[in-house]
Amino acid sequence: MSTAGGPFLDPPPDAVPPAAGPAATIEVFHIAGCPSAGETVALARSVAARVLPEAQVRPILLDEAAFLARGLPGSPTVLVGGRDIAGREATPAGLIA
Repeated sequence: MSTAGGPFLDPPPDAVPPAAGPAATIEVFHIAGCPSAGETVALARSVAARVLPEAQVRPILLDEAAFLARGLPGSPTVLVGGRDIAGREATPAGLIA
């Protein structure tokens, strides 16, 4: 599948989400003005509906100071079960928007 933001692959049929269970949460952290936040939230909801329908997708708007204090690597950052889906490490040096 491909969208305006770039190519996205469907998960393999046997993929097991890292936070499978009734309390699964997908968090989309972003700063104000992030051009990718809306598309990322929509994509997270679409994927969750297919592979983890009981999950809650939570968009979380933070100011830059709070974003940096959390050590998030860029805006937007998507966490599933507290883990960055891109596998990036926290970097408190600055934002990648």
